[in-house]
Amino acid sequence: MEKMKRNKLALALTATLGLGAIATNAQAVNIAENGVGDFAYNPYFSVAKAQDQFISIVNTSNKTVAAKIVFRRGTDSIEVRDFIIILSPKDVWSGRISPVIVAGAVTNAKVFTADKSCTVPEKDKWAPEAGGFSVAFDSNIFGNNVVSSSFVSTNVVSGFQSQQIKDIKEGYFTVAVMGVSNIPTDTPNTVAYFAKHVGGTPRNCAAISNNWPTAQTSIQSQFPTAENVLRVSSIMIDAKSNLAMGVPVTTLANAFGGKGQIRLSGNDNPKEPEMDRSVNVFHSDSAKLYSGTADKAERAVSAVLMNDSIYGTYDFTGGTQSSWVVTFPTKRALMTLKPAVQPFKDSIVPLSVSSWDNEEAEEVTKTDVPFSPFFPEITPGKTLPYEVNVINFTVAGAVQNPLASLLGTPVNQLYSNGWMQVGFPDAQPVTVGTSTFGGMPVIGFEYFENGGFSAANNLGFSKVIK
Repeated sequence: MEKMKRNKLALALTATLGLGAIATNAQAVNIAENGVGDFAYNPYFSVAKAQDQFISIVNTSNKTVAAKIVFRRGTDSIEVRDFIIILSPKDVWSGRISPVIVAGAVTNAKVFTADKSCTVPEKDKWAPEAGGFSVAFDSNIFGNNVVSSSFVSTNVVSGFQSQQIKDIKEGYFTVAVMGVSNIPTDTPNTVAYFAKHVGGTPRNCAAISNNWPTAQTSIQSQFPTAENVLRVSSIMIDAKSNLAMGVPVTTLANAFGGKGQIRLSGNDNPKEPEMDRSVNVFHSDSAKLYSGTADKAERAVSAVLMNDSIYGTYDFTGGTQSSWVVTFPTKRALMTLKPAVQPFKDSIVPLSVSSWDNEEAEEVTKTDVPFSPFFPEITPGKTLPYEVNVINFTVAGAVQNPLASLLGTPVNQLYSNGWMQVGFPDAQPVTVGTSTFGGMPVIGFEYFENGGFSAANNLGFSKVIK
């Protein structure tokens, strides 16, 4: 038991290339090392086991902030719901992703909130339910868990049939700063004034929501800049198993070059934010900072998230189960640039897999190699086909799936506990300015579920890839 506990404390999915990012140019995209920025990726949500995922968005500033949250399904990043949140100074919005259950079965997911912060649309457009309001994910395009020959994702190149899974029980979400207002909260008839809490309740959320589509010029002028002010966190809770697990969030700073992103389209829905094309990327192997400007914002963000390979641990001793979540959050955007989709060669990402045990593979006997470590097992032919992928390990010929994921890829490993390295042999180089980056834009985490304890003492663990 003590050995297993030490292994849990040492978990980490990190990049072999060591790409991280630091800011030297205030207008360049980089990883927000302190977790406070203007854009955040939550790599995974799931209601597949009828669990809930709690979300917290904190405005760390003394200014009023307009933020957009977008939920995407895991197969191909199709958007299934979004809305705007208006956060007054030092405000927090909280909500959760919960299952929609029909006749005892999970058929969809929904967003529920009891939070009083203003949203666009306002709560009168949401469905009232006990303790708050909810809005279900939109499945009108493709239905729930059905095969549709008429719907084909725009990011699919020839040979990959993503329409065979039409599931929105799993996916990821993003949070973007659409704009920051410098207007004092006591200035009448402004968004900052209406959103300000008085006695714990905003002054007038309906005034914001009702005027949002019609007062475009005024609202845009009130939120001219984007600043690094948001901190996003997420916790997955399975009440049936008494299991709570933090989901690591990857936060970017300076993603919008300081420009406000409140841009309204013809149907009055906010368009997607346009990220900046300049980047700062720190390469830890060479101790060099690379800066440059990409041809597309999608490739600039990809360069910041790029890793040659990922590695981490697994453990099946004492009833523990393991999975890895691997998400490619820029894949859909890049695929719309076909045929120039670097770093993706295809919608399906091939893997090279190497695994060791906890003692440098000393369980393997090779008479022609006198010293450890011994050569690892190489597993060819494995692929990650989706935007969100769950790597499931094989134990005694059976594939473990502790997350009950439909987005799983089985991977064989030799040992009951150890570590594994996953590479991306088909990755295409990405050029930003005069710098070239290899690997894949990837985020995610290791998931450990300790089933060796009683339900009352069940434990979950996760560690971030990057």
